[in-house]
Amino acid sequence: MAATAWNNDSRTRRDRGCDGASTPTTRRGRGWRRLATRATLGGGLSAPALIACGGCGGGPFMSAVEPPEASAEASHDGDASRPAARGDGEAGPSPADATAPRSPGGDADAAGEESDGPAPDAPAESDVMAPCEAAPGCPSGAQCLGGFCVCPAGTLDCDGTCTACAVPPNGVPVCVDGGCGFTCAGGFTACGGSCVDLQGDAANCGACGHGCLGGACVAGQCQPVQTATVQGARFLTIDSGRVYFTASNASFVGVMSCVVAGCGASPVPIVGNQNNPWGVAVSGGVVFWADQQLVLGSYLTGAIRSVALPIGAGSTPKPASFMTGVVGGPFAVAVDSGSLFWTDDNGDAGRFTIAVTSLSARLLFADTQTPASNAVLALDAASAYWTSNTAVLACGRSGCTQPTVLATTQNAAAGLASDGAHVYWSDPVAGTIQTCPVAGCATATTLQSGLSAPGPMLVDGSTLYWNTTGDGVMWRLPLVPAGLPAQRLAYAGPAVAMTQDATSLYWTTSSGIMRLAK
Repeated sequence: MAATAWNNDSRTRRDRGCDGASTPTTRRGRGWRRLATRATLGGGLSAPALIACGGCGGGPFMSAVEPPEASAEASHDGDASRPAARGDGEAGPSPADATAPRSPGGDADAAGEESDGPAPDAPAESDVMAPCEAAPGCPSGAQCLGGFCVCPAGTLDCDGTCTACAVPPNGVPVCVDGGCGFTCAGGFTACGGSCVDLQGDAANCGACGHGCLGGACVAGQCQPVQTATVQGARFLTIDSGRVYFTASNASFVGVMSCVVAGCGASPVPIVGNQNNPWGVAVSGGVVFWADQQLVLGSYLTGAIRSVALPIGAGSTPKPASFMTGVVGGPFAVAVDSGSLFWTDDNGDAGRFTIAVTSLSARLLFADTQTPASNAVLALDAASAYWTSNTAVLACGRSGCTQPTVLATTQNAAAGLASDGAHVYWSDPVAGTIQTCPVAGCATATTLQSGLSAPGPMLVDGSTLYWNTTGDGVMWRLPLVPAGLPAQRLAYAGPAVAMTQDATSLYWTTSSGIMRLAK
């Protein structure tokens, strides 16, 4: 059982247990706010707030409902001169004693803090010995038990009323401005009306409202989930809630599709019987892809092909339309604003103008750099970028006489991206991520080193993502402000290619399509 004492100067009371330990409690409005100490009493009652006090085996304490100024008005029977009995049967002081000056250094100083001296600040006996049955001020619904006004179990004293406060799981009820509120237990965070574990809640992973979109949450980081199972998945793109990807395996060589939420082992075939499909893009209800053709043991030629959508689930794959032959073997394709771009293994890059009634194609330029096998491609609003074995190159989207060499490289890049201000690329041999302004640079800036064969990458606003194919890890690097460290997101498997939408990263592996919430 705990008892309560009031320091009139600080308007702070102390709940004192039988062992003499005290805990500060503050008064707010008509009720008491208990800062610590919760007493559990008989009859199924608990005391989160002890409002009045009669005694605890000995030692007088004041009533919490009457400040010391009211001492002359309190007595057992209205006789202010009658001393009150202590809890141990010892008579209390006379009214004259109650009004006598007190010596300094009492039980609580003016700030409500404990001191080591005696307790001359204790209020007069006439203030404290009235049984709570005769003392006004117990909160509505409270009971007087053992000399204390006690709210029933499951309720709180909220400004003078015993109130039952509903709380979410892992929540702790509190009174806020006379009404109910809650705080969350240790290890939990308030997200809306819930207390959640940001380290393991897949709907609130690392931050309130950050959902993992089907993946698990481990140590505050969303984990990837496989959305499609297919062997030999290659390049991919997203359009209107579907992932389109090329694949090559023993039973199917062509283009397939799957909803972004996943299709398991049943992706929809769009077109099959291709030679060696790689890059893929979608625009205006048409799927485009690069199909290399084997000639004399080498993929020296091929074509950009297309097929119209939609295609219903379970329908027979449509035949592909031949758009144009590409000498050198087309590899990467990208489409934007009515134009389709491609690279080939000769280091050339081309551009299609896509129209309803006609398709025309021409080279943006004839590359004079050392040809790159599997040259990667990136676009921004102004330019197309691609790689050779020794350089990162650029050309305006409408074409150029000669490409601009933005930077020379030690090795052929495996990933390439642009945010309109800088170009970023990965060097799998050197194990680095590098960047250069789109206007070019004499020496590239290394953003990250010591990586295990960094491969495909993409940029989303001020964040750069890439996969290290040597260890299968997905990484994130905030670009603003500069100098922040790269963050290891999750094991993702070695990625072949990457794409994104507003909420997720998607990539292909040798066994299917993976998704990770950003």
